Amino acid sequence: MKKLFLYIFLIISSMALVSCYWIAGTSGANLTLNLSGLSVKAPGDRYARIYLVANSRIYPLREDTEYVEIPLAPISNPEIQLTLEDIPVGPLYRVWLSIGTEQSGGWFHTENWAESDTFELSPGQETVVPFSEQELLVSPFEPVGTVMGKKLKDVEHVGGMVYTADSETLYTDLFSALTEIPLEPTYTVNSLTKGLDYSSQWGNQQLWINSNKGILPYVVTVAPYFDTNFSSALGPVSILDSAARNTTVQYQHIVFFRRENGLGGVLILPDFVPTDWTWVNKDYKGITDLIAAYGDSTYSTYNGDAYFASTTGAFRLASDLLTDPDLNKHRTPFSAPSRVISLGLQDINGDGDQIFMGTENGAWYASPTYDASVIGVPQFETGTEGHRILMTSVSDYPHHRAYFSPIYLLIVTVNPSSGSETLSVYPIVAGLPGKMTGMTWQTVTTDDYYLYVSGEEGLVRIYVSPYL
Repeated sequence: MKKLFLYIFLIISSMALVSCYWIAGTSGANLTLNLSGLSVKAPGDRYARIYLVANSRIYPLREDTEYVEIPLAPISNPEIQLTLEDIPVGPLYRVWLSIGTEQSGGWFHTENWAESDTFELSPGQETVVPFSEQELLVSPFEPVGTVMGKKLKDVEHVGGMVYTADSETLYTDLFSALTEIPLEPTYTVNSLTKGLDYSSQWGNQQLWINSNKGILPYVVTVAPYFDTNFSSALGPVSILDSAARNTTVQYQHIVFFRRENGLGGVLILPDFVPTDWTWVNKDYKGITDLIAAYGDSTYSTYNGDAYFASTTGAFRLASDLLTDPDLNKHRTPFSAPSRVISLGLQDINGDGDQIFMGTENGAWYASPTYDASVIGVPQFETGTEGHRILMTSVSDYPHHRAYFSPIYLLIVTVNPSSGSETLSVYPIVAGLPGKMTGMTWQTVTTDDYYLYVSGEEGLVRIYVSPYL
């Protein structure tokens, strides 16, 4: 039987990996670990986690975890041999390395990380995948300690505050004495949205919770803190995501949402209370994302459009749907060179707007045309090829961009002085909080931002600046 062997030599003084050696073999399903002399795991101990990656997926190395973990502490034998049997020949592989500490609460704090070049396995031949101490990179991600170890649903920045939530609790004051706000009984969180206060003249920003029983605006100053009447006329619909836009009329706002196999929204009119609102709720399979943007009077009577991504194709939806619920009449398809999965908006309230499209193969962007073509000719976001973009987010000026793929975070930093752009690509082992669930931008200076990323292991942030 041919096998895949991984030899790891630990330099105890520097706690750095030297190299990994691989030999490819035949099919099978066995994993043998020879980890003699290892110390018992405890909070604060430093470990190396090793991952094998192929085809934009993590190749699981154990039944209970996707990685092999090795303690970086003095041990009796500094050479540790891992025998990984029956690794398939054919794919292009990478090895990921994450070095960090076990934390109380069950989360792993990554301090350093590295990613190998791609390599192939040849039957019966040895393949060397080197890691040197110089290749270890410092993690740029700062854990938000008050919520680390929590399985978070999303993160959102609204009115100068950053909010995150697990399934039943909203969290704020993340960097001081953590404030925990339980949801109303029987409500659970699906995601968070930067919505608007319908009672304000031009729709001041307001946090919305997309829940299993509708949209819950967070009313900061009034207990019980959540407005359960907001979508009461819609009924207990589980809202996966929502988007809102004010209009050119005072106290008139538009709202769109997506649910499982459906979409809808409401036109909020002056002097109407939520129980009098007329919601639209239409079946439509496979909706994956939506954004709300300013529209054009030719196509949107109420000065607003929504753009949806779906498994059957992307489309613009005029806000006229909210008073004339004929979906086919107000839906106009558009496309990128690959199927659109996620959407982001560079929002300048008119000329200069850009719609960013995360697709099955990289990211694209185009300007809305406000006519039957919906968008102009899509332009490719350089360096994103090969990535399946599941989530797209754009900051305010100078419009930095962030993209999730299944195992990478891509950040495009824009220098407003030169117009130059820099792409940074981080694997999840670089310090991201497990499977990513959301992201949001927080302004630091005119050009600098924090990008917050939520995940199933907590919340982290990274400083994004064109001048670093």
